[in-house]
Amino acid sequence: MKEGQTLWTKEQCILAVNLYSKIPFGKMHSTNPDVIELAVLIGRTPGAVVRKLGNLASFDENLRKRGVGGLPNHSKIDKEVWDEYMQDWDGQFIESEKLLAQKKNTTVERLYNADLDNIAETEGRQTQR
Repeated sequence: MKEGQTLWTKEQCILAVNLYSKIPFGKMHSTNPDVIELAVLIGRTPGAVVRKLGNLASFDENLRKRGVGGLPNHSKIDKEVWDEYMQDWDGQFIESEKLLAQKKNTTVERLYNADLDNIAETEGRQTQR
């Protein structure tokens, strides 16, 4: 590790996987507003977030099938968080959304203007149409 560098925490990595799941690979650059926002939230530079997204891309089988590789210097925590996501994508995504909302000092419901308690009821009405 270079002098002045700090290791990524598991929480930061979880938020990076959350962002990874939301933006296309080609949009993972340091001028992307979502990258900048996450960088500010977790106390990293946009460049550091982009490198982390690239590290995570090295685990993405869909990218590998297209002949696209991620960055080779992923960490143990990157692999751990990625594997946790792959074993329970829905559950981990929901937890990461809660963590993101907490970092933004709000709730998931307010963040997305959603009524999560009644979402199943709403979905049921939509499918009956």
